[in-house]
Amino acid sequence: MKRNPYIPLIAGLSLIFFVYVIVTTIKHVKVYLVYSSGLGPFILGGLILAVILVLIVKGSGYR
Repeated sequence: MKRNPYIPLIAGLSLIFFVYVIVTTIKHVKVYLVYSSGLGPFILGGLILAVILVLIVKGSGYR
């Protein structure tokens, strides 16, 4: 059984994503997070999550 070769990339992207979410939340936290922060942070966060999921699925074929 081979190991997923994308583990370091997935871990790095996950770390970047969590730091990004924390910084965005601290910068824009108000009563209405959606209205105060805009749509850009959610699109970027979704894109990073999609890349992480694609790498996990792509790497699972190496088993």
